[in-house]
Amino acid sequence: MNKKSKEEVLSRCLGPKELLRANNVSAMPREIEALPRNDPVELVDPLGVNARSASAIADRLERLETGLAKLFDALDVVRGLVAAKMVVKEWYSTNEVAQILTRRPYTVREWCRLGRINATRTHAGRGEVEEWRISHQELQRIQNEGLLPLKPR
Repeated sequence: MNKKSKEEVLSRCLGPKELLRANNVSAMPREIEALPRNDPVELVDPLGVNARSASAIADRLERLETGLAKLFDALDVVRGLVAAKMVVKEWYSTNEVAQILTRRPYTVREWCRLGRINATRTHAGRGEVEEWRISHQELQRIQNEGLLPLKPR
């Protein structure tokens, strides 16, 4: 925006005192102070948004925020319903915990190995293969408090 158009916009929006402040002039002659201030019916800003459209934008923004809050409330209800449908078990496998915490099974196994989760190793099926098991209480602790700190080596 060139300097002349900026001054034109400012002169339509501002009174004499504000116009001088906008142009970084500290003193104002008495003649200018005595002039009556002509308040325009509609304020115009450099972007071309008048006062009426600004209030319409503010109203629309408020409606959007209200709608967004309702969506978040509905999302919380859906999450609660999904959690209610989950079967509460005494012990969970690493795959089940990974699904509940939205992490990869490898990550949960590493947490167990590093001691970030209180878990026990049990035999799973045939052979010498052991699998990590996480208790329901530990799962709730992880969800509420987070992981345990790393143990020093």
